Amino acid sequence: MMNIHNNFSSKVNTGLLSTKDITPVFLIISVILFAQYEIFFGADFFVHQDQHFMSSFTFGNSIGNGWRPEKGFGISFFYGDSSSHAWSIFSFWEKILHSQKFAHVSSVVFLELLAGIALYFFLKLVVPMWGRYVWLLCPLVVLTAYQAGTHYMRYNAVIVGVPLLLIVLYKYYSQPRLQHFFYFALIFWFVFAFGSICFITTLLSLGFFFSAMYYFYFKVPLKRMVVRFSLLFSLGVLMAVLLSFWMFYSNLVEIVSVGYMREKVTTFPREFNLVPDVKGLIDYFLSLILFEWRDWHVLHAAGLPLFSRTYSVVAIFPLLFLFFLFRRANSFWEFSMKGLIMVFLIQNALLNIPIYRELQSFFYAVSMTLLHVYGHKVVFIAQIALIAIFISEIGEKDLQIHYFWGRFLQKGIACLLFIFYGGLALFCLFALFIPDVLPNLLKFIIETFGPDMIGSRPNDLLAFIALYVLHSVQDSFHWYSFIFFSLSTIFMLLFLRSKWLCTIVKRPKLFAGLLLICAVTMSWTVSPLNTKDLVWEEVASSLPAFKPTDRFYFTRGDIGPSADIASYKQKREVVEEGSSKHIIHRYGYEESPGLKLHGHKSFTQKDVAAFVYHAFNEENSSELTHLRHVTEGPLISSELLDMGAVSYYYSRTALKDVPKYLSLCFKSQWLYIYKNLNAWPYFFLAEQLGIKKDGEHLKNIKCGTAYLAKENFFPLHENAGNSSIELKEFSYGKMVFDFSGNNEEFLVVADAWHPHWKAYAGDKYLPIVKANEIFKGVKLPKGEYTLTMEFDTSPYLPGVYISITFWILFLSAWIWVYFRGRHDQPGECQYSLEGIK
Repeated sequence: MMNIHNNFSSKVNTGLLSTKDITPVFLIISVILFAQYEIFFGADFFVHQDQHFMSSFTFGNSIGNGWRPEKGFGISFFYGDSSSHAWSIFSFWEKILHSQKFAHVSSVVFLELLAGIALYFFLKLVVPMWGRYVWLLCPLVVLTAYQAGTHYMRYNAVIVGVPLLLIVLYKYYSQPRLQHFFYFALIFWFVFAFGSICFITTLLSLGFFFSAMYYFYFKVPLKRMVVRFSLLFSLGVLMAVLLSFWMFYSNLVEIVSVGYMREKVTTFPREFNLVPDVKGLIDYFLSLILFEWRDWHVLHAAGLPLFSRTYSVVAIFPLLFLFFLFRRANSFWEFSMKGLIMVFLIQNALLNIPIYRELQSFFYAVSMTLLHVYGHKVVFIAQIALIAIFISEIGEKDLQIHYFWGRFLQKGIACLLFIFYGGLALFCLFALFIPDVLPNLLKFIIETFGPDMIGSRPNDLLAFIALYVLHSVQDSFHWYSFIFFSLSTIFMLLFLRSKWLCTIVKRPKLFAGLLLICAVTMSWTVSPLNTKDLVWEEVASSLPAFKPTDRFYFTRGDIGPSADIASYKQKREVVEEGSSKHIIHRYGYEESPGLKLHGHKSFTQKDVAAFVYHAFNEENSSELTHLRHVTEGPLISSELLDMGAVSYYYSRTALKDVPKYLSLCFKSQWLYIYKNLNAWPYFFLAEQLGIKKDGEHLKNIKCGTAYLAKENFFPLHENAGNSSIELKEFSYGKMVFDFSGNNEEFLVVADAWHPHWKAYAGDKYLPIVKANEIFKGVKLPKGEYTLTMEFDTSPYLPGVYISITFWILFLSAWIWVYFRGRHDQPGECQYSLEGIK
């Protein structure tokens, strides 16, 4: 084993990177860009709300200085994930381009191209005998059914890091060198800076299990493995943290000065339930070989495919995996990739045991999403590696599984998949050439043989819904869908007829090329790009004039079931265009103008979170259980929300039983906006002051009153509130007012208090105190002057200086190690491999 290992290492060390790789890299880039060709014609990756709000994080940072008044009641983005940090890489990219759409599209494509290229060099290491032709499999990693999900949180960054990390780990354990520490740190830094902080534990869990595979396969002394693993990961992660310390430091500053929470108190599981969820297990195992189906109500959307995602990178992978599962591994890469996939499968199966699922959810929440095991992004890379091994190393005599039950299981799944994809191919032909036949047949069956009533829906409504749902499904099928389904059907047939499979495996380039075509057409079928405008963009020209300080709240409208076809049509946009019949699904409801009480935030200041929970849960109600539920939240009447200057409520449909304090000010067929008549102004001069008791929420508040802590209270002049103040400038992180008054006044701004906000009257510093529980308050001296309130970012600068210093030291040390290594004799920098057998 030692000789094989050393020979293989030396072989791959000599040919990992050369000028011959230019053509394959160019082809990888070309295929990925071809697969995303619609972006050159105006399409984007905003296929659902997740992409919108992630893009809004960095775009909002680019037009401000890190304070985000439009998120909730205002929050600092110097705390939180690297993907949304005020000084993140992509925030600077947005600032350079000044285009939210182009910045997001270009960042996604950039990471996709890097992911394909990184995988190319990994596959060259895994199957060196196949040479440059491994490029045919590289685009598969970004053309999976999870494609839309990888654009969220920049998940493609971890797809870049995983193959590079596996290369470094393998070479480090084989022939340790100092340069491996620099490579390791740079990979971790890249995944963190271009992705998310949670990806660090993704790589850590991957590194742990890969190291375990290496130990078990090569029988390396345990002590040596533990020392090497601990040394590499501790020093590497430390260097990665210092390289990106400008973000870590600001998080530390925010924790010390403010304090944040993700959700309300997470309780430890109280019941030890080991009984597995049988239905969940069945759904899980089906999702391993088939697709996860979309919820039926989502199928109303025109153009959305019938299924959303699958755990298989290509349709035939379940059959390939069974082949590898029932045979002894012939190489380390086959052994390790198979092992990594098994860890993922077992971990996900355990989630169907209630106690395990609850424990994982608890630790995930307590650790702020950090503690987790690697997911399907890592598994896709391992799957592609096994596909490459199958194509390049398997001979005709090795194609059969030698265990009866293994063959039986593989044939059975092949039959199931053959029927599944063959049926979809046939359905696609109906959708393309005779689209009215199946929907009308289904409608006839329901009307003739269906029940008179299901729940609150009568028979005619059910038939109507079935007709349009099936038409919507058909509208998502195109000519390339037929190619995808047909090729997948043919692949299943090959596994049913072993002789045919042997014939095509003898032509590995053809086999890989067909898989690539299958992946591209699957990408177009399952993950179509977005070509629509946001709902707010559609009505922008007819909207009333809103102020930048208007705060909006997205609330639920009448979401009850429809009783007849007429009420059903009132809630949905039914479209008939010849044979095409569908119901349009609108996007981007959360992206309202002005400030947004609603919307996703990764974290919230603790005092603001307590305020929000109390506002929604007054009088012992439980309207809000998690902060994320504020997005399209319940319709409530709250004096605290009124005090927070929530000036507009809006919903997808007309509100039922509209409260008196809401006045309809705009409506379209799919957007209703109501003005809150009880809302306080965003800023005002207090008419009187009150004292807020410590540890208690405000009750029976009076409009125009500022409530202060006892130590900040002072007597106001009897004519207070009669001075004039005008907002002259408003931006993210800065407000400028023109003030004129003959008396001392107290200004209240409905923006969350933060210790780094500063106020100046000319050159005179004015302290900002907490008013009305969570908002900003400033005591204004009499006179006529310009008042400037600004978020101060200087407390975060030491982190920038530390990062710059360490980058200089890091690059200098790396250059020194590189040139020092060039003068060493072969083997001088290598650690002993004694004990590897």
